[in-house]
Amino acid sequence: MQDIVLAITGASGAIYSLRLLEVLLAAGRDVQLTISPAACEVFKQELEIELDLDNFDESQLMPTDADLAADSKLASLRGGSGDSNVLSSVLMDNEIIPGRLVYHHYRDYSAGIASGSFLTAGMVVCPCSMGTLASLANGISSNLIHRAAD
Repeated sequence: MQDIVLAITGASGAIYSLRLLEVLLAAGRDVQLTISPAACEVFKQELEIELDLDNFDESQLMPTDADLAADSKLASLRGGSGDSNVLSSVLMDNEIIPGRLVYHHYRDYSAGIASGSFLTAGMVVCPCSMGTLASLANGISSNLIHRAAD
């Protein structure tokens, strides 16, 4: 399966990008991820998540086993599905190998996703700010998100 590019920009709705990332990885898809600086501000305001784009680690976005065990909403979903395993995911399927996350800094024009010859299954910009939408629509590339969509 080809990779999916996920670009996260500074529009409101950061939770949608996290959920999409979780679903893609749980479905066994490899995800090429890039995040704009404005998205960091939105993550901080909406989700109280601090992202460090220069020293990024996927643990900044993905919950740890301890986080999952302490999540009361997830626990109620697990109970409703008949699965009481604290470390299980609502999306978990033991038959599917989780996908791999590859992070690219938004200024890294040498990243594979900057090239039109880098084959992917597609690209999702979620959430997509109007500034990013305008840049994509007009072919204006000032960061890796724009370049990957060219």
